Amino acid sequence: MAPTVVAAATPAAAQAPARQQTTLYFQNWDDLTQYKDSYGAWYNWAFDTFQKQHPEAKVQYVLTPFGQIVEKVIAGVAGGTPVDGTVCSILHGRDLYDKHALTALDANIARVPELSPSGYFDAANAYRSSAGKYYALSIYADVSMIGLNSRMLRDAGLDPKAADVKTWDDLLRYSDRLTKLDSAGKIVQLGFPYNLPGLEEWATWTYANGGDIQDADVTKALFDTTQVSDMMRYRATQYQRFGVNRSTDLKGDLFKAEKQAMEHTSTGLQVAIRGGTYVPKGFEYWFIPTPKGPDATGPGAAMWVNMVAIPEGAKHSDLSFDLLRAIAGPDGLSKMFQYAKLYPALKAYYQTPEFTSAVQQDPVLAVPPQIFQIGKTYPFFRRFNDVNKALAPLVSDAIAGKRDVQQALKDGVQQVNTILGQ
Repeated sequence: MAPTVVAAATPAAAQAPARQQTTLYFQNWDDLTQYKDSYGAWYNWAFDTFQKQHPEAKVQYVLTPFGQIVEKVIAGVAGGTPVDGTVCSILHGRDLYDKHALTALDANIARVPELSPSGYFDAANAYRSSAGKYYALSIYADVSMIGLNSRMLRDAGLDPKAADVKTWDDLLRYSDRLTKLDSAGKIVQLGFPYNLPGLEEWATWTYANGGDIQDADVTKALFDTTQVSDMMRYRATQYQRFGVNRSTDLKGDLFKAEKQAMEHTSTGLQVAIRGGTYVPKGFEYWFIPTPKGPDATGPGAAMWVNMVAIPEGAKHSDLSFDLLRAIAGPDGLSKMFQYAKLYPALKAYYQTPEFTSAVQQDPVLAVPPQIFQIGKTYPFFRRFNDVNKALAPLVSDAIAGKRDVQQALKDGVQQVNTILGQ
């Protein structure tokens, strides 16, 4: 696809000597024309800021499908024609760096104190580093949470913010109160659904029971433990209670339809609600972390953080870093939150007057950063797609009662370790 020009270089003053024009190609999967008032406003601010600093440069935005980011970067590096900057999800970054397709940024970062790794949430650094080197700048963070329909909770005589939900038993109590049956005994309204979890929810509940699923470098599976097997048996019990025997009307997005009061979610729910078309105007909602299980000392959360990086062999590496800094430095991330309400991975942002003012206007904005503090890494962000194909069916079958839990975990560890070792 031909690159789309989103901003042109600012003309130099008439008396200034002519400079050779440099074009930087920046790759991302977001269509800025579709999100012109959110993502688009943030990126265009960053491009304008960069070009004021470098009048000799212009930025061309290369729209690339999410699933093609890795292959495009690798092909560009191999052919000697890499783009000058790229957005990477957590499923792109480490794999690309392991393939020697991204440039280490340690020397650049060392010259910019506000970009010191100590200023980021721990999970953000996990995604953008390998073998002690950093290859990206973090941009927006997301985290697993439980979303609440506050009106439904209030109507059931429960706290609309679920402040008293601290344990799995508390969540179960809420779900019991909120679940309704018809005259035939079929479930027609749900509290928390206890559906068969995907790997991200499965990891979150593992963390909420004091367990782990992987080592720090994501080279070894660690989930064949009592904490994980106990969690899966608990989820299996609740799946039989709430995941089956539902009315045929309970289909589709039940949270949107207000037939389900709680759901496993992320800040994506917040973005959808703020968009104005997902739920009716005035919809009341809140977030809580996944409460702790019997083997844990606190709640659990999985956190993921996307990033911007420079492919290996980029021809204008210093300019590329300045472009990344315009996007992902403190000012750029402040604009990101202002326009798109995406959460910066820099901890200092949450002490700024801008964030304080935003929370005063919309208090629920304060919840995700609080949960960031406990966020652990996404499951198998190295080789996730391959791991998911092997592991997800084992997890689902075990929780659905089709497979022995302990054997599923043993088989899963063996298969995952084989994938990670390839």
